[in-house]
Amino acid sequence: MIEINYSLILQIICVIFLYFILTKFLFSPILKILEERRSLIEGKREKATEISKENQEKEKSVLDSLEKCKKDMSSSLQEKITETQKAYDNQFEAVVDEGQQKLIQVKSELDKDIKEITSKVELRSEPIYQLILNKLGVR
Repeated sequence: MIEINYSLILQIICVIFLYFILTKFLFSPILKILEERRSLIEGKREKATEISKENQEKEKSVLDSLEKCKKDMSSSLQEKITETQKAYDNQFEAVVDEGQQKLIQVKSELDKDIKEITSKVELRSEPIYQLILNKLGVR
């Protein structure tokens, strides 16, 4: 007949009992710790992703601000260049006009001086001319 081996039954009961004890006191706490770690890691990963997105938005904002500043500076610089060019042109025209006026004035003074010198030369040369003619006996 079948003989029951109590030793085998006792071993099976011990294994089942050991399984429940290990599950209750060892596996449950370890699984709980692993789940806590997993949720902590997931939370930190989500936070890192959020911070990364915020940093990207801030970087984009800073780059946009920088680009706007560049455009503002460029337009401001262009305005300053235009203003400076206009001022230079105005000053140049003023200097040219002043130079032309002085040139006209100097020319008129030179013409006046030339006429005056010419008339003085004519006045002084007439007696000499008459003297030469008299000496030559032409008159």
